[in-house]
Amino acid sequence: MTTWRNQPTQLAPEKLATCSTRNTDVVGFSETSSGNIPSGTFALCWLNGQTVPSSSASISIFDRGFAYGDGVFETLRQERGQPLFWTGHWERMNAGVGAMGLPPMESASIWVDRIQKLAKANHTSEAIIRLQISRGIGGRGYAPPIEPSLTSLITLHHAPEWAQPKPKSWRLSVSSIRMPSALPNVSMKTCNKWMQIQVKREALQLGLDDAMILNEKGNLTEVSCANCFVIEENCLITPPISDGCLDGVTRQQTMALARQLGVHVKEQSIALEEALRSDGIFLTLSTYGMLHVSKLDDRAWSCHPITLQVYDAYLSSVAQTLNHH
Repeated sequence: MTTWRNQPTQLAPEKLATCSTRNTDVVGFSETSSGNIPSGTFALCWLNGQTVPSSSASISIFDRGFAYGDGVFETLRQERGQPLFWTGHWERMNAGVGAMGLPPMESASIWVDRIQKLAKANHTSEAIIRLQISRGIGGRGYAPPIEPSLTSLITLHHAPEWAQPKPKSWRLSVSSIRMPSALPNVSMKTCNKWMQIQVKREALQLGLDDAMILNEKGNLTEVSCANCFVIEENCLITPPISDGCLDGVTRQQTMALARQLGVHVKEQSIALEEALRSDGIFLTLSTYGMLHVSKLDDRAWSCHPITLQVYDAYLSSVAQTLNHH
């Protein structure tokens, strides 16, 4: 089984060099919260066509993204100046824009150019990218403006190191909050994330990393920020989108990689009791790639060989993507 460090173009030395530069650079991100900039955020952002200091960037108090969460966003990772798995993220965001009745996004290449210019202005080639589009300024009440003037924003944030040789581990509770599977916006990343905030808050109060969200039938959906996979013998099972989970870009990538490895993958409902009896669980998300679930409620697992195999394949796919650019 090959590992990230054995790829033809090694990334670890470059990663260390980039991190040491950006942490001390005047334009780099803040290690601690300072003024109006949260810790880990780069000093410059892109707002409505302009590169501006993150500390002084501002939107109207009447912006509907602020007032009602009336917008969409995407979070993805950048390595060596390249947004990873960009097409999947852009297509999902563009679909969300369309579903909300907003004007179509500009082309994918225009957005990539903006991201890369912002990264260069911040003197970094590695970051977590957050794209956000809101409906813009509107009056009081839920009725949207007939001709919206969108607010568009790109911010860059510190990217965590890739865990090697196995993924980082998280401990989970079972959330008391239920995800209605029939919610029409469950497949979009809308700016209204009350449920996910409450789920994360609940878990942190228990001293844990996150919480598993069940739907109204008691089946697994996801955690606050990631999709889930359950291992049963030589099979990976992940909840179907119809059960109330986001169709994650890394989720799709993981299913494809697992099938290439000869692992049987199924999308089917997973009862909590079944998950607790399983051989292992892992999570998928853009920021970390994969996370091993070391504990769910009172059940603990060591890192399963399939988790290690799929994680290794994911890191290799990232390296191959970068080598093609």
